Formats: sequence, structure tokens, C-alpha cells
Amino acid sequence: MTGTDPREDSAPLPGPPSAGAPSSASRVPQQRRLSTRGRFRRVAVAAGCLLAVVAVRVLVLEPTVVTSASMEPTIDSGAIVWINSLAPRIGPVEPGTVVAARLDDGSTVVKRLMATEGQTVEVYGGVLRIDGRNLDEPYADSTDMEGIFFGPLRVPEGKVFLLGDNRLDSIDSRVFGPLDEDAVQGTIVAAWPRLF
Repeated sequence: MTGTDPREDSAPLPGPPSAGAPSSASRVPQQRRLSTRGRFRRVAVAAGCLLAVVAVRVLVLEPTVVTSASMEPTIDSGAIVWINSLAPRIGPVEPGTVVAARLDDGSTVVKRLMATEGQTVEVYGGVLRIDGRNLDEPYADSTDMEGIFFGPLRVPEGKVFLLGDNRLDSIDSRVFGPLDEDAVQGTIVAAWPRLF
């Protein structure tokens, strides 16, 4: 006997794997499961984003092309405008806001909402008056408008009065009359200039 304990020279014997530690054979399927979950999560997020974009496009933002010069110089003929169709559902549209509205013949017009029910509209010598007060309209083309007169007209209950910014070249509520509030499809939130 050399005086050494034989247990000191021997390596410890491997015991059974503990319950919490996965064996090397079970790690590969678990990694595949984690990888598959990650892919599924990415696909689900991408699909959710796509659905959100489609929902915004269908339910909130709708593009339309302006086909006349009635809103120049604010919006040129041929421009693409984006209509926020949620705005009229949230609350009343404020006077001075550019809106899209559907006429009785089904066509859509882009005009500025100038007055709501109970207000009196008048154009006197080219100057727009609401309830007897002259409006400052930096957006409107007032060139050669001195001879333009309209009204006065009181906007009926449940109606709105629309005008184009280019008053000399606009078919608006001076022609087709005040429209139902429900005819307002939405507010214009953006305009892209004519591409060609």
C-alpha cells in the first residue's frame, strides 16, 4: 500500500442527468421548436401589420383624384388627395376645413366647408361673409372677384355649405346648394401633386 487513497486517482463516475438539465439529444429538437416559434411570431407580426395597413386604407384613408381646378391654388387639378373618412364620425367638421363630399349623382367633390347649419353665407363684391362678418381667406384666389355676388343664404338644419378656393371656376354650394352633413365623406389630410 502506498499510503494514497485509490479513490483520489479515479475520475468521478457520471451520474444520471439531473431533471432540469436537458440531454444533448433533446437540445436539438428544442432549438428547432424555438426557431419555429420565432418564425411563426415574425410571420404573425408581418400579417398583423399588413392587416393594419389594409384596415387603415379601407376604413380610414381613401385616395381620390381631384378632377377640376376649383380648389386651386390650394390643390391643383390632377392631384391625389387622401381622405380621412374617420373624422366626420368622431365629431363635427370645423368650418374652413377642406373636405370630400358625395353629391346626389354619386360623384365626389373636394371643397372647403365654409358654413354649417344656422349660419348665413354671403359673397359681396367677391368677399365671403359668414354671419355678416368678412372672412380673411389667404387660401382663396380672389383675382377678378369684385363683381361676384351671392346670397345671403341661411344654411338649413343638418346641412353644410361648401365652396371651392378658386371661386371663379368652382361648381359648389352656390350651384348645387347646401349638402347634408352625411354627404361629407371625410377631411383631406394630404395632397400629392399631379405626377404628369
